Amino acid sequence: MIFAIDAQGIYTFCEGRPMRSGDLAAERIVGHSIEERFRDRPEVLDCMRRGLAGETLQFVTRFLGHVFQNEVTPHYDGEGNVAGLVGFSYDITERTRVEESLRKSQELLAEAQQVARIGSWDFDVATSKITWSEQMFRLAEVDPARGEPSLKALIANYHPDDGAALLASIRRALATGEPYAIDLRRLKPDMSICWMHAIGHTETNPDGVVTRLFGTCMDITERKAAQDTIHTYSIALEEKMAELERVNRELAALATTDGLTSLLNHRAFYDRLEDELREAQRYGSQLSLLMIDVDNFKRFNDDFGHPAGDEVLKQVAAVVAASGRRIDIVARYGGEELAVILPQTGRTGALIAAERIRLRIQQREWRDRPITVSIGIATVSPETERPLDLVVAADRALYESKAAGRNCVRHSEPD
Repeated sequence: MIFAIDAQGIYTFCEGRPMRSGDLAAERIVGHSIEERFRDRPEVLDCMRRGLAGETLQFVTRFLGHVFQNEVTPHYDGEGNVAGLVGFSYDITERTRVEESLRKSQELLAEAQQVARIGSWDFDVATSKITWSEQMFRLAEVDPARGEPSLKALIANYHPDDGAALLASIRRALATGEPYAIDLRRLKPDMSICWMHAIGHTETNPDGVVTRLFGTCMDITERKAAQDTIHTYSIALEEKMAELERVNRELAALATTDGLTSLLNHRAFYDRLEDELREAQRYGSQLSLLMIDVDNFKRFNDDFGHPAGDEVLKQVAAVVAASGRRIDIVARYGGEELAVILPQTGRTGALIAAERIRLRIQQREWRDRPITVSIGIATVSPETERPLDLVVAADRALYESKAAGRNCVRHSEPD
């Protein structure tokens, strides 16, 4: 059974035979949590939780007389956090039984037998005689009545690249006495491919000369297919996670950005102002706020229409954004009002910044008629406790600027 679990421990994919007798059908497992499924199997639940904590695990479970081999592998999002698990579980009851039986009767197969469908073989160097077990004949799809094939005929049954690699491994083992383990693609009579895992060991005489080569061969086609499926699903899952992250970023941007001017919106402005005020109060640094209002904007809309007014707001926003520093924060406060947060800026610096903005807008060539702005400034003082205190002070200064004839700058603290 192949499965996938998200970071919250919920099954998002399941295919194949369930892990234990009487379990839910695979298609019904999706949507269930690991706590629901293994509430009566704490050892399995613990392994799943360890996987979600970042461990790659291989573990064996037993249930109702069956033995299962389980493998779980965590996969990660773009920030290196565990995004879930992928894994598979398969019944190794028969394989386990064969292993236990062979361990008792044949030292030859003591370390083999890790998957079902396993065969054994023996090669006598002196006589060049090859001996196969019955299972080996079945795996190779060779009629036992015809006897064991020669080494040359055996090599020919494998993919050319793999056959050459196997022959090189055998020669190296005979020359050095070193064991080998290799995965091979066997070409079946219908030209389809199955995967075999071959293990070879040597036996030497007192002089260190290899006299015997023996080992096991097992069919790992299903395991390879499961690994390929898991790999494919992992790639697809990573792509989905990347797409989800992209969508989340876009949604976050939409939630904090004004659609007309592409500046920060009203809510984002207050969030940033609160952060900057807290920073200034903590470290005793300066902080100023500009409130900017487009002069006679309602009359402009009445004379030229709202689309033309929207275009003016976009251009004014662009001028304001281009007039500041990289650390300055520009937002659309509402209607025709913009706001600029000036970190590390006192009264004098704020007046210079505001006057620069006012002049650039006044001197710009406008299509329908000249555009000017009025600007009010407030700077953090010992009496400033909340972001709203700074906004109220700057708004009061803006009102004074408009009362003074517009197209001018006023600070909430007189000279």
